[in-house]
Amino acid sequence: MTESFSIPPEQHGQNAWELSRFREKIAAVKAAEQKTIHLRDVNTQDLSEEDAHIYGLFENDALDISVFETYRDKIQDDGSRADFAAYLANMIMIKDFKKYLSPKESPGREG
Repeated sequence: MTESFSIPPEQHGQNAWELSRFREKIAAVKAAEQKTIHLRDVNTQDLSEEDAHIYGLFENDALDISVFETYRDKIQDDGSRADFAAYLANMIMIKDFKKYLSPKESPGREG
């Protein structure tokens, strides 16, 4: 059984992304990346504080993969939110791949 995701009480109100700013940001990304399949059908008004919280953790390099997986499992059948989670999963992979390629961030890797 998958455990339920929720914003930890001690982190309420600590998110760098307020819901309205978060929705505006994702709408701008959606408009700029019209070919991004995961955002094509996203209605930003359907995105929640949980989505904004996860995005804030991602933006601040503080998103633990187990937290993301719990969140993703919780919203997997939730239309726009599930599509947003798929987009974010891609962004996580891209960010990790860039870190892997960066000699500054990969000890022992020659550039």
